[in-house]
Amino acid sequence: METPDETLPLPRGALYLTRVEAGTLLLAEGADVLVEGPPQWIGDQLQVPRSCVREGCGHWLEAAGWIRLSQAGDRTVGDGAAGRIRLIAPVEAGGNALEAVLGRLRALRRLENRLLAATARALRRHLAPSGSGDQDTGARPDAT
Repeated sequence: METPDETLPLPRGALYLTRVEAGTLLLAEGADVLVEGPPQWIGDQLQVPRSCVREGCGHWLEAAGWIRLSQAGDRTVGDGAAGRIRLIAPVEAGGNALEAVLGRLRALRRLENRLLAATARALRRHLAPSGSGDQDTGARPDAT
């Protein structure tokens, strides 16, 4: 990962290979994502864990290493080109476990706020009468 918070497009049929650090959080957006890896030695055999991350859900990686990402199955939103995976690198805390947990919670809260704002915008666009010319200005409606 080049940046602490990276979003990768994941269209149908694409395969993405990337290196991640232990503690990286993966969030699936727009499609279910198949996560393979990082490989782990169990006894004398190399095992590759596989997980399906449902759209809108997250997956925490316990170990550092190389992972493969692809869309899982046939379930997609729209035309299948909208699949994305967000990689959130672990917070460097200088050895203090409390700071690490609080940093992770702050990052998740920021992400939650972004997801809520995006959902609200999408609902406003979907529920707006067609041809009304209403634009999403971000202004709050008057409470009466």
